[in-house]
Amino acid sequence: GHFSRHVKRMRLYYAEKYQAIKSACEQHLPSNIKVYANDIGLHITLRFPNHIKDSKIIKKLNQENLNSDLCRMPIQ
Repeated sequence: GHFSRHVKRMRLYYAEKYQAIKSACEQHLPSNIKVYANDIGLHITLRFPNHIKDSKIIKKLNQENLNSDLCRMPIQ
């Protein structure tokens, strides 16, 4: 009982948080930055144009005190 209620509560909480993050990305990022998201967890993948350096993105995220796990994987 208690654990299943906790899990349900956390799913709702994180679903709202995820939706807010996804919406903010779609609303505030330029159209040439693609947002790839799924409905599982809080992971969102952003695809930047090739001319944008990842080191600049990381520097800006750090300046804004935002945590990011940057994974350099080519998207097919």
